[in-house]
Amino acid sequence: MNRIPRNIFLFLLTLVSWTLVAQPSNCITFDEPEVGTVFNANNTEPNSVIYQYEGVNLIMDNFTDVNGQTWFDQIFVTEEIINGTSAPLLFVNYANATFEFTSPSPVVCFTASISGHEINFGINGQVGVFENWLAPAIQNTFPDYDIQITPTGNNPADAVIVCISGIFDLLTIGGIELLVDNLCTEQVIENCITFSEPEIGTTFSSETGVAAGDIIYQYPT
Repeated sequence: MNRIPRNIFLFLLTLVSWTLVAQPSNCITFDEPEVGTVFNANNTEPNSVIYQYEGVNLIMDNFTDVNGQTWFDQIFVTEEIINGTSAPLLFVNYANATFEFTSPSPVVCFTASISGHEINFGINGQVGVFENWLAPAIQNTFPDYDIQITPTGNNPADAVIVCISGIFDLLTIGGIELLVDNLCTEQVIENCITFSEPEIGTTFSSETGVAAGDIIYQYPT
């Protein structure tokens, strides 16, 4: 039986995971603020907005380790990369980065380093401490959301691709020497016409006095 080479298998696995959910198109690539910008206890208070992207506020907050101790070290923009990404990236160390979306997003995807350390992960203010990105407890903690986490390798320099489906407006990502890239969202389409009016059976035709170009119904804006 022929065996698929490992690198091709990982590529196909990643491709499948990305096609299982509608892929978001509005991405933060962390090319701003400029590389080298550092946020830490010397210039930032916990739970402070440290940068405003279009439609997304970046908040820095405390990180909780597996022993329950809280830390507030630093977040900065770096040229360091993980496999499959390109600089710059967001470096999060003993801190949490919370992304506050001004409009709720039904799908959010991001890339992060495996790192090998515990992580903080949270949705809508509920934040948990997990052994790593592959911990089954992540999905169990958030049963109302579909969370797909796909590793691209097994080394600390490799990445995981994380996609969350479900409406929310707060996403928390925290870790130790954790790199984050390509945080992408999809906008919610509001003010939908569901054709619940006019009533079922209403007919517009020449027989009911409708001429070409006539407005036959006005929906509210």
